[in-house]
Amino acid sequence: MKLLLLTLLGVVACAGSELDGQWITLGILADNPEKIQVGGPLRFLLRHIEATDDFQVLNVTFDIEENGKCEEYRFQAERDENGVYILLYSGKIYCIILWADQQYIVFYIVNEYEKGQVTDLILLVGRVQRSSPLPIKKLEELAKSKGIPFSSLQYIPYPGGEAFRNGRTSFFLMAIESALGT
Repeated sequence: MKLLLLTLLGVVACAGSELDGQWITLGILADNPEKIQVGGPLRFLLRHIEATDDFQVLNVTFDIEENGKCEEYRFQAERDENGVYILLYSGKIYCIILWADQQYIVFYIVNEYEKGQVTDLILLVGRVQRSSPLPIKKLEELAKSKGIPFSSLQYIPYPGGEAFRNGRTSFFLMAIESALGT
């Protein structure tokens, strides 16, 4: 646990003030894929992150599609003594940053809901304007380390992005195939 905490603090320190700002969900994986399907309660469409109080609190804004419409949610996730961010949504959400650079963040999320049931997720988010390639190999490695099937990956088209406007939503899948050599 001590190693996990040191790793988490190191990742947060590396992300630094770069964490604040507009982010978009690029992909999501889960050990319970029904939860991340279109209309699923854990299909997070991240929009904004702001760290406050020396990273003790993350203010997050995300959309969830409900009944065919996107509803905006704003939450404060508070960091506990182990460095895990906690918020209440669809039960209890525990969240850590597994990996980050200036353009991408990979979150590991555990959702505890009804009678102790748990869903593990990995959320890949990126800056709206990105210049580096998607970290697909890193995403696959992190999913494997958490026991989440990479085959559950759901691409999340960005409504403001060119691919979405032009109806081309397969660029993410092509990037994955290219990175994996398939």
